[in-house]
Amino acid sequence: MRDPKKKLTDSEVKTILERTPMTERLEDFERQEMKEAFLEAVRTSSYSSTPLTPHFVRRIPYWVGVGGVIAACAILFFFAWSNMGKTPWSGDEGIQPTRENSDFDGRAYFKRDADSPKSATAEIDETTTGVQSSDRVRVNRVPWESLCGPRSIWVAAARLGVNLDLNEIIESCDMSEKGCSMWDLKRAIEPLGFTAKGMRLDPDSLFDLESPAILLVNGNHFCCIDPTESSEDGRIRYYDPPITATWVSKDEIQRKWNGEALVLERQKKTPKQGPSLKLDTAFNDLGMVTDKSAETGYFPIHNEGDSPLEILELNHSCGCIEAEATLNPIPPGESALVVAKMALQGFDGIRSEMIEVVTNDPQNPSEVIVLQAEHKRTLVLST
Repeated sequence: MRDPKKKLTDSEVKTILERTPMTERLEDFERQEMKEAFLEAVRTSSYSSTPLTPHFVRRIPYWVGVGGVIAACAILFFFAWSNMGKTPWSGDEGIQPTRENSDFDGRAYFKRDADSPKSATAEIDETTTGVQSSDRVRVNRVPWESLCGPRSIWVAAARLGVNLDLNEIIESCDMSEKGCSMWDLKRAIEPLGFTAKGMRLDPDSLFDLESPAILLVNGNHFCCIDPTESSEDGRIRYYDPPITATWVSKDEIQRKWNGEALVLERQKKTPKQGPSLKLDTAFNDLGMVTDKSAETGYFPIHNEGDSPLEILELNHSCGCIEAEATLNPIPPGESALVVAKMALQGFDGIRSEMIEVVTNDPQNPSEVIVLQAEHKRTLVLST
């Protein structure tokens, strides 16, 4: 055993320090003093009553609070985002369709009819059509100005011979306060017996279409055009309800339209047994007329069945309109006209009247047709 008083060499000290823990190099009395000092510090400390729990356990309330704040922010962000309008291509499963698997061009459009002359807040009822509303309406908290998409759908379908319920179209479009997208319009109309193709066209191709189309004009507004109606100077019919129809030229279209169109067609159906009613159009807007005592609209009607089609009744919405069929009954494969004459004498403004065509078609016993015109009287000042 080494004499403790004998001086150690530097190498021996280094060896001892490298292999021996600090507490083992202390004398017994020094270790005892350190222990007592530690216990005394614990007894006198303000934290002596605090349980000796792990650090991560003591932080649990903090992280719970942070998580709650994050969850609340996420919920608020979700509701705010859901009210900001429609996202492009909101498919049924929430998956955005691609250009490869769709005939649509992929852009989404929001509309706001800033130029609408309507300014009241009446409620819309179940019988309201796309052209009937004496005042501004709100449907499911959607302002009237944001309904130009569903109204254009209604006009296009009516021009193809089907009078739809505007409320049903609005619900199918999943409207928000900012309106809806052209993709929403496509999804809304196709289950109702139509095909809707998104196209990019030039004015010449647009004017050559053989069916109505919905256009986005001025960057934020939907309207309907029907190239099957044309004037002698080459203009086509332009619909922007509740304003009455007007004529529009290629130059006028080109100035406010950037080429996107949703072209509608009726889906073809197999011939039915018995009489079968089909209308070429269910909506005839005569536009602006001046100083007329009456105005007449024509509605072609076809029998696509294999037995005679009888027109049983022509019910009018008011006594100001008269209607009659040019042929009754209508033989299989033949056509006739429902001629409607609407009185305008003494009337100033837009007049829109309905006629219910009741037939012996067992599957489609009645159809509603609409005749509309805006009459303007010339003021004569007597001297």
